[in-house]
Amino acid sequence: MNHPLPAVVLHLHFKMSTKGASIKQRMTFKGFEKFRQELSRDEFRGQNLHPIIYGLERTLFEKRRLKKLIDVGEDVDAITVKGKLLQWKRQLQRLDKVEERFLRLAREFNLDAAGHATNGNGNGNGNGAVRRGA
Repeated sequence: MNHPLPAVVLHLHFKMSTKGASIKQRMTFKGFEKFRQELSRDEFRGQNLHPIIYGLERTLFEKRRLKKLIDVGEDVDAITVKGKLLQWKRQLQRLDKVEERFLRLAREFNLDAAGHATNGNGNGNGNGAVRRGA
């Protein structure tokens, strides 16, 4: 499994466990907590001031963070983490709905990725006129 984590974090705090004929690396609870705390230090730095695009970027940031927690948390043998996994998966489902709403709003307002209004075909400023120069 490819983890979206730095190699340094991955090789720390693992213990070996055997299940069946295969040997799988399992992260310890202590190692997972260190990873979770490190991940929580990452801050969202929105570049766009348009509220819809900003919200969409923020949602995608939170989804990536939760997916990392879920991917790593599935390899931890701890009841606490298993309970958190269920919570994070529900949050991820809610964020999917939020993302859909932001995308729908962006389409309704004909916004491009930079938050500029378009005239429906990707050009212009939303009022039928094409923007000239920059």
